[in-house]
Amino acid sequence: ELFEEMLSLQGMLPNPHSRTCTAKLKLYPSHELLGEWLGGTSGPAHAGHHWSDHQCAVPWCGTTSDDVKTAAISGLVDPDRVASRYVRNGGTAPLATVRQRAEYLAALPPARSQQHWTDFTVAPVAAAREGAKPAPMRRPHAAQHVRLLGLRADEPGRVGRVLLRTLYAEGATTAACMVKTQPPGERPYFPLHDSGISADDVAGFWAQRDFDLDVPLGAGNCVFCFMKGTRQLAELANTPDSRRRLGTPADVGWWADFEQRHARVVPRRGGGGTARFGFFGVNKASFQEVALGRPPPDDRYADGTPACDCTD
Repeated sequence: ELFEEMLSLQGMLPNPHSRTCTAKLKLYPSHELLGEWLGGTSGPAHAGHHWSDHQCAVPWCGTTSDDVKTAAISGLVDPDRVASRYVRNGGTAPLATVRQRAEYLAALPPARSQQHWTDFTVAPVAAAREGAKPAPMRRPHAAQHVRLLGLRADEPGRVGRVLLRTLYAEGATTAACMVKTQPPGERPYFPLHDSGISADDVAGFWAQRDFDLDVPLGAGNCVFCFMKGTRQLAELANTPDSRRRLGTPADVGWWADFEQRHARVVPRRGGGGTARFGFFGVNKASFQEVALGRPPPDDRYADGTPACDCTD
């Protein structure tokens, strides 16, 4: 549901050129957790949308209107107000689609339970010393830390990408910098790569054990991620697997339905029809075609794209 909430807020699906699922649901939250642990900052406390019972958390606090009180309980989003603001700002998506996203958000609870670092780990939070300033994850004086990554010896391109991004991040410490996928204090190390361990070595290790994760080849933990390419996704969609529960992200039908509900269809620039923004970009293959095993043969994403930052 967090994935759908994020898409309802931003109004567009992630795609190979804008991997907002990676940035907003993986990288940024992990940076917040590290900031709390390493730098003594408030971390993810603000990200839980939590407030105390005694706090007035809504702009219409104190009103006697039953309708407004109901709105305060059910959510903080007024679909009509959202749609009106969208029109005033010159939005081009169909108004019904905008209102549908707003209605989804309005149906959510207005707050979540308060979150603490100890909800996720038993590791102690680093307390800021008396008189010392908390170390942020970004900007000058960012908290320095070592990160061990499981990239192998047969993945030198990915290792190179991480190292280049690390060097770039050291100069990306100003508030104006929009590159937020790499904290400047991060020092990555690659023990598998440095030891010459390849995918065959990893497979051989697990072959000698009495258990395995039993993940099908090519499936991974995000089975139908759009980064894999439409050809491989179509093959996965048409390969029987009893472990894939219908109606979940392990089912290609879930992705097709999700894309249908959240794809943006807007007038083309300069007129002449419409443009559809889906998981594969503008007017590209759809997950419905993938589910049917019929992705376009000339699709530019047929063979997938380089691995995304969530695994780097």
